[in-house]
Amino acid sequence: MVIIGTRLDTRCDLYQKRVLILDGHQSWYGLQAPLTNNEILKAKPQEKDFALHDGDGLFLLVKTSGKKLWRFRYQRPASRSRTNLSLGSYPALTLAVARHMRDQYLSLLAQGIDPQKQQEESSEQLQIELDSFFSVVAARGCQLISKGVTEDYA
Repeated sequence: MVIIGTRLDTRCDLYQKRVLILDGHQSWYGLQAPLTNNEILKAKPQEKDFALHDGDGLFLLVKTSGKKLWRFRYQRPASRSRTNLSLGSYPALTLAVARHMRDQYLSLLAQGIDPQKQQEESSEQLQIELDSFFSVVAARGCQLISKGVTEDYA
């Protein structure tokens, strides 16, 4: 006998879990309850790297070395291939900040924008601005120096 139904998880009343009952034994599948800070702190390194999933593509990768790294897994809008985007390391990047970043990336994906490509374009734009700033400062410095020295030396 197989019965499929829904039931609220006792840990978090916001998320509904599906229950699969096979011959009187329950098996959980479906939605994942969000991570808590205690679960993250209690996560210890194991023989292999493992992930703690928060939902909507956000997960914490726990390495064998003990490092805990935030990743966002998503499907690229153009090619439909799946990829991971590195967000940062825990505890420098908290759970709340990682969730906020995930929400921003999900809104970009809803608009059809690839978060990784947008991040690369913004870093290129920043580099261009820094380069132009450096050239402006260098030109002004040359003007100031040329006023106090001979034309040949300048």
